[in-house]
Amino acid sequence: MPMRKHYNSARFTLPVYRQQRVGLIHTGAKKITDYCLALFLLFAGLAWMPASAATIVNNADHPTAGTVSTWITATPSGTPTGSGGTYASGNNIIYTIYVQNTGSTALTNVTVVDTLPANTSFYGASGGMVPDANGKITWTIANIAAGGTGFVNFTVTVGSNLTGVAYINNTAYVDVNDGNGLQPTPGMQNGTYTSWPAVASPVDNGANSVAWLSVSSSGSSGSATAGDVLTYTVHIRNTGTVDLANLVIYAYVPAYTTFIDGDNSVTADGTGLITWTIPNLNVNSADVTRAYRVKVSTDLTGASAITNTAYVDNQNGKGKIATYPSVTGDASNPNTASNLGNSTSIAISSSSSFETWMIVLNENGSTYVNSSDVLTYYIYTRNTGSVTIPKLQINVVVPTGTTYTQGYDGATHPLNTEVQTVYWTVQNLVAGAISTVRYTVTADEDLTQIPSITSTATVNNGDTIKNTMNCDPNESGCEGKTITSISVQGGKPGLFVSNVVTPNNDGKNDYFYIRNLDEYPGSRLYIFNRWGAQIYYSNNYQNDWKGTGLAEGTYFYKVELHNPASSTGGVDTYTTYKGWVMIIR
Repeated sequence: MPMRKHYNSARFTLPVYRQQRVGLIHTGAKKITDYCLALFLLFAGLAWMPASAATIVNNADHPTAGTVSTWITATPSGTPTGSGGTYASGNNIIYTIYVQNTGSTALTNVTVVDTLPANTSFYGASGGMVPDANGKITWTIANIAAGGTGFVNFTVTVGSNLTGVAYINNTAYVDVNDGNGLQPTPGMQNGTYTSWPAVASPVDNGANSVAWLSVSSSGSSGSATAGDVLTYTVHIRNTGTVDLANLVIYAYVPAYTTFIDGDNSVTADGTGLITWTIPNLNVNSADVTRAYRVKVSTDLTGASAITNTAYVDNQNGKGKIATYPSVTGDASNPNTASNLGNSTSIAISSSSSFETWMIVLNENGSTYVNSSDVLTYYIYTRNTGSVTIPKLQINVVVPTGTTYTQGYDGATHPLNTEVQTVYWTVQNLVAGAISTVRYTVTADEDLTQIPSITSTATVNNGDTIKNTMNCDPNESGCEGKTITSISVQGGKPGLFVSNVVTPNNDGKNDYFYIRNLDEYPGSRLYIFNRWGAQIYYSNNYQNDWKGTGLAEGTYFYKVELHNPASSTGGVDTYTTYKGWVMIIR
């Protein structure tokens, strides 16, 4: 290392977001000094945007000369003593400018120019070079052979007053006598220059903090599954020597989750970004925390873990800095080994499961079946797991006492087999979704030996085969029997209650219909949802309820059939009938 030269260089300092250092530029007519060019760039409104943490290089969009590759590096002379490995006052930075000859002939009299960065003082340079009155250092490399690399270097000392300074910034310039004059160096080998500076070395200006992210799950320890609630907490601690103000937290709703709520009634925007502004965080004050909750999605197909990282800008000029993880088992303290990976990662506990049921509806709305009635069977399968089921195989034997009429929803039916079976294949049933397939049959003419028509379908997801139940297992009162049946004839002669409403104004099953109800004036109708809440009542039902405003699904009715006093010897009586009715839109 060259001996330190006792030389106070001439430098200038622009506002913190417009720090600029420019080398000497050769033109055909004259030379423009660093100072003049810097003023020109300032008034033109050009500015570089500071990045974070380590020394930053900028490289793109401005290629160097075709026969050379140039670049500059900034390395510490000794270990930086600032917070987080940044440079502190008195630390030295070594700048090395490389010129690689990528051509087939030697380069001669290569000019390298650099200027002392703002907020530094000169320490020494290769070749015994010293800065001029404007802080500019100029080297001439006499010869660089084809395929060879030449370099020069100089060392600076970080200044004592770093208030408002985030980075020590630098770019060098090289003229290889190719007619293009001085060209700026990228910050890495084989790079291209994008904008000033080529290298930016972070300094400790006293405005320091550490931020970390912790997570807890409402589910089992160490993992999460569909429906679990995850609580993320961003922690910030002032580790510097000055009070901090207007810190901004940038948190995110991670993939495979949905936002629930957050501290201070914060909401997530359309991209899943959540922000808070912390008015102040003083030296030696308690840590600041902000928390928010998310819910793990129903469909976790393709997920092995839910990862997350937040960012904090403490307004020290270094921009947004990624959060660290918390110490294992201690969410109140950071693990500052590295913040380059995910701050949190919680394993996904996924499952594949389903439930299935089948119902039968008489096309005429009756809860019974007679000769030649048309019956429609609906087979439902709900994905109750947390991942997509790639394929379901469904099959059902055509019930005894009926003849196959038609299949829907991709049904196949080999008509020429002795045992007639209907088949379906359902592809990619996502978590939480319900598939529906259906087919119709016609009741035989002679049902005298059949008390009821019964059926059971089977559903296979490749791992598990299940028989259909006779009702939705999520419905209140579902017994979960595996036989779906409809009684032959039966019921009160001349009276039946429909169990399907299709309010599409096609003239079929548009209303909940009770045949011959007009013979029982003053009859009452109650309709309940699956949770037992009454949602409709009439004390003189007129076959006019169509489920207006209600979603598709199964509901439950209670009919109190009025027997007037004139027919019961002077006392009004009521006969109660109960059952279910399905709304299909």
